[in-house]
Amino acid sequence: MGASPVRSRVIVEELRDALVELQARPRVDVTFAEPSEPMADAKELAYLNGRHALDPLPPTPARGALGSLRRAVRRGASRWVAWVIERYYLRDERTFLENLVRVQNRFAERADRSDRHMRQLASAFERLVAQAESVKERGEILHRLLEERIELLDAALKKQR
Repeated sequence: MGASPVRSRVIVEELRDALVELQARPRVDVTFAEPSEPMADAKELAYLNGRHALDPLPPTPARGALGSLRRAVRRGASRWVAWVIERYYLRDERTFLENLVRVQNRFAERADRSDRHMRQLASAFERLVAQAESVKERGEILHRLLEERIELLDAALKKQR
């Protein structure tokens, strides 16, 4: 009913070969990039969000009484020009820019969400690698104990003969 010494040696040899083959494989070393600043907090996106509407009154510095009059004339002219072309150009331009900023905000949210998911996957993968290393170490210990046990059994069988 017991295994013959020849069969046990074959098993040990196969286990040794498998262990040598596993040790010969290149070790996978995984490194992950450092967490980056969330895109939703980016300066560029804050700039877009703060300037999504066109300012119809460009700033003009005032210099003396004549400067105040000049500023008032420019302001009036700017309002009149904005009013005239509002229905043809500026309304569509503002709508386009507002929609562009909304799309950019959605992209930033999705990129941040994807980044969080990738970090979670990376963390899970690192835990999996650590568990695999632990299983490998346990397998090596078990293999060594089995080899010792087989050698003891072989020695006991030789003594019985």
